[in-house]
Amino acid sequence: MDKIKAFILKYLPFLDFNKDGKLDAADAVEAKARAEEINTEAADVVVAVKEAVKQSKDVVSAAKGKKRSGPKKK
Repeated sequence: MDKIKAFILKYLPFLDFNKDGKLDAADAVEAKARAEEINTEAADVVVAVKEAVKQSKDVVSAAKGKKRSGPKKK
């Protein structure tokens, strides 16, 4: 129990969004909203990284001398 109390006291400034010294329902709502935004941004990053990996494979193929894949440029 003391470890949990010490943990909460250590991270209280990070969880107390309205800086009133207490954790209350408004802080919980703010934390949940921030967590949802983080999840959304993380999903966007995952999509971007997957696209970068696909394009890097095309660069490797081009370096080997293979023809361009995909639709022709206009």
